[in-house]
Amino acid sequence: MMKNNLKNTLCFLLFIAMIFSFVSMAFAEGGETTEVSSTVVTGYDIIKGDMSGKIRKGNSIDIVVSFKNLTLKTSGIKASDIDVTHIVDSFKGNGNPKITITSSSKQGTDPLLTFDVRFTSLTYTGSGRSLNFYVRIEGFDAENCGVNILECVEDSDEIIIPDVTEPTTNDKNNDDNMDNEKTEAPSNDTTDKTEADKTPTETTTKKDETASVQIDRKVITGPIKPGDIFTLPIILKNTGSIPIESGIISFTPSESLDLLETSSSKAVTAIKKGAEQIVEIKLQVNKNAEAPSQSVSVSFRYNYKTSDGMAQSTEDEKLNIQLTIDEKITTTTKAKKAKVSDAAPNIIVSSYSYGGAVAAGKSFTLTLEFKNTSDKIKAENIVMSVETMTGLSISSSSNTFYFDSLSPLGKQIKKIKMEVPPNTPAGAATLSISFKYDYIQDNQRESMSSSENLSIPVFLPDRFTVSQPEHVFGVQNEEISISLPYINKGKGSLRNVEATLIFDDTGITCEQSHQNLGNFDSGSNGTIDFFLTSENVGDFTVKIKISYEDEMEEVKVTEVPVMFSVEEAETYPDFNDYGEQDEQTEQSFFSKFKWLFIIGGAALLIIIAVVVIVKIKKKKRARIADTFDWDTIQNTGGNGGNDKTDEAAKEESAKR
Repeated sequence: MMKNNLKNTLCFLLFIAMIFSFVSMAFAEGGETTEVSSTVVTGYDIIKGDMSGKIRKGNSIDIVVSFKNLTLKTSGIKASDIDVTHIVDSFKGNGNPKITITSSSKQGTDPLLTFDVRFTSLTYTGSGRSLNFYVRIEGFDAENCGVNILECVEDSDEIIIPDVTEPTTNDKNNDDNMDNEKTEAPSNDTTDKTEADKTPTETTTKKDETASVQIDRKVITGPIKPGDIFTLPIILKNTGSIPIESGIISFTPSESLDLLETSSSKAVTAIKKGAEQIVEIKLQVNKNAEAPSQSVSVSFRYNYKTSDGMAQSTEDEKLNIQLTIDEKITTTTKAKKAKVSDAAPNIIVSSYSYGGAVAAGKSFTLTLEFKNTSDKIKAENIVMSVETMTGLSISSSSNTFYFDSLSPLGKQIKKIKMEVPPNTPAGAATLSISFKYDYIQDNQRESMSSSENLSIPVFLPDRFTVSQPEHVFGVQNEEISISLPYINKGKGSLRNVEATLIFDDTGITCEQSHQNLGNFDSGSNGTIDFFLTSENVGDFTVKIKISYEDEMEEVKVTEVPVMFSVEEAETYPDFNDYGEQDEQTEQSFFSKFKWLFIIGGAALLIIIAVVVIVKIKKKKRARIADTFDWDTIQNTGGNGGNDKTDEAAKEESAKR
């Protein structure tokens, strides 16, 4: 019975020792926990897309995104160890990511891990510019990464030009005429009909499509005599392959025709592809007209939409008008005019100024100087009209100005306050200056008119800023990160942005000292990052040169100096790598002393077992001694027995 108890006790103690050993080994080896590596996006490149560099809604593109891991070395990592998953963003499609490791350790070095991921057949949704994805490297948790694709053009960025004026009664009649003409058009090309039915704001054009307008007039029934008032119907026919958004038509009649309109120009609404629009003007023949052939010069400036935005073009035409002249009157008039040799006065804009190129969103003063070209006849009752196109507007006054007279060879200066809307694109904004005036010749009052076009360059202010980072600190022979925050506060986009790291110290190395950053749209911001190492210790200064093209295609360059300090790497007696020592210190504490724990535990169990065994033996001997004395007393009958019996008992006790 006692032997069984002893065996059970020993087995239990050995079981406890085994558990203690396993726990000690577990603490010694340490359980590995999944960590997150540090992966960053270093750039991207569009492989397939619109050749214009813009990505619009519905475009299918291929994008290659470059990555760099700031903690993992190249060795030991394969492309199959990296998993990239496209998640919800501004693009449709999973992209079928294909991974290529771009770093190599074949030459004995072990650089940080860099790799490219190619996303194929991504379709832009037209909203936002983000491309988001999960990056997971074997043995590490997934990281959420993303990049803004600056070439994306959101739906809200598309330019929409509203109609200049509401349709008049004549315009409505013209629409009816256009509907009738549609039925006469050939119907074998369904694609053209579909394009023509689109509204102007919905229509976009291909690169091979063109805009063209034919200017003609309808036949005027009945004779036109001096002194008659008649209506000239001008036909504007869209002969191009794209719709006309809006425009302005200007008229300049010949010497014997007077324009009976409040303005020498009229607004024109949208003209669909293949359609016509009729603009009517009232004219009066001068009573003293002698030439049967007269004319009206027509200039039509119109806007149309292309894949790159709004564009503008001009068509000019001279419409001939035949008058019915009485031969008697003609003979008399010729006789009278034969006596007059002085040329009729002309009013022209001799010079104009606006203070240099004008920034979008700013106001300026347009200074006009015009003069009378005649040296003998003065101009009277002068009305000057200023017609502005998209990109310019007159502030604090109307577009019509009156002058009483202008002496022969006289000059007049007029200052007009104007402004450029903030959303005006960079380029040349145009305006038309027209004059209507009278002059007296041979005691007869004559009327004349003239017009000129002026051009004013508009630019978008450059407000691109790059901030200088604070003093950077690094360690000798370890990678140092330099980040320059930037923001494009201007309203225009910056194209072909490049950044170059410039340094003179031979001990400094940089794997990618030149970066092509693409285009920066208005409002875009981020950081320009460089990674370098230094073999030397001390304070250093490098320059980061940034170049780009503004909206006027002018190349601009800025340099930002960056100071950084390099400290000597700390060394330890038994370790060559500081990072390896930290890892060994944290993870190998129990590895060094695990057997000490095991041996100590086993020794403690053995000591406990020996003590238990000794105590059990002592108790057993004590019971045997008590039993022997009782039996001896019973055998001797209480009188002490004899000497032989005592000796025999002693020998038996000694044996036991």
